[in-house]
Amino acid sequence: QRLYAGCWGNNILLSTDGGLSWAPIHSGLETLSVHSLVVSPFVPGVMYAGTVEGVYCTRNNGASWAECSEGLPAKTTVFCLLHSGRAACTLYAGTSSGLYVSQDCGRSWHASTESASLGTVYACLLLEEQPGTILCGTEQGGAWLSRDNGATWQPLGLNGRSVYSLVSLSDGVVMAGTDDGVYLLEPRF
Repeated sequence: QRLYAGCWGNNILLSTDGGLSWAPIHSGLETLSVHSLVVSPFVPGVMYAGTVEGVYCTRNNGASWAECSEGLPAKTTVFCLLHSGRAACTLYAGTSSGLYVSQDCGRSWHASTESASLGTVYACLLLEEQPGTILCGTEQGGAWLSRDNGATWQPLGLNGRSVYSLVSLSDGVVMAGTDDGVYLLEPRF
């Protein structure tokens, strides 16, 4: 019944009745547009918000938010956030400056090796059944795959298209939402 929504402007909204009603929970986020939200699967009450000015975090179910962007370029836009399902403190942020990783629950961030060459990362997807496997959707650069937690990258296709969303389907097929329609990708593992 508990749902969260990030909004353009200055709100994160919370519904405790399955979406019938909503209330703002944005103390500390005034004027920041929120592109992505992720809830920690390990620590109750911990969430992260990807905004137009970096990453913000809460440790009290959204009652208050604080900046958690150390190591990110100043005022970088965070389009997508992922929390590892295997490592309690590992997060990934798709930004206007590539893919960044935090291994200390968002306290500090570092660039994924070679990720700056990806440019703007709009979408991220972890394939938990394939440890270390990350897919990224980029602006005008198509989809990219890393099998070593982001140390190296290889193109998956859709070059010249912007990929805004990635969803894992059955049998290793990935659906990519782009500026030119929806495509199916079949990464070979």
